[in-house]
Amino acid sequence: EPPFCLAVLAGSCGGLCNTLSGHPLDTVKVRLQTGNTQHLFRGLSHGLLAPISTAVPFWAVAYAGYTVGRALQPDDSSMSQARAGAFSGLCSSVVWCPMQAVKCVAQDSHCSSLTALRTILQRSGFRGLFRGYTPSVLLFNVPGSAIFYWAYEKSRENLGDAWWVPFLAGGIAGCSEWIVGM
Repeated sequence: EPPFCLAVLAGSCGGLCNTLSGHPLDTVKVRLQTGNTQHLFRGLSHGLLAPISTAVPFWAVAYAGYTVGRALQPDDSSMSQARAGAFSGLCSSVVWCPMQAVKCVAQDSHCSSLTALRTILQRSGFRGLFRGYTPSVLLFNVPGSAIFYWAYEKSRENLGDAWWVPFLAGGIAGCSEWIVGM
């Protein structure tokens, strides 16, 4: 098992790569969902600061939650791995939901993350950062994290001990999470 700080660093690097590569498509998706299709492909980097600035705290909380979740499990079964992953999703949603709120407002409004944050706080106060928290947790964070950690552990078990296995396992886990979360 890698040291906690190494796991956070690896998860943060993977999260940053995922964010940088997927953010333009995510911006188009948010604009289509909100009906804001004028200038659909302009400013595709709006809202990018929010997920980038929260990558390290998000993954730190996610891995800490998974570590605690694993310690609470009676065994090392697949179900225990999934339950520990679900616990991780519950813990990390405290970072995820405010980041998503800021990112989506920035993407939809064609503004910076800081302007989006100010807008949310002015309109709704601190509670505005957690609008949609319960559905996000129940429909994405908990099931997505359960499948993410389960797929990661199963991939590591089945792919062997080569140096590249954690990278491939992380990719498989990330794809599995998004399949479940979408």
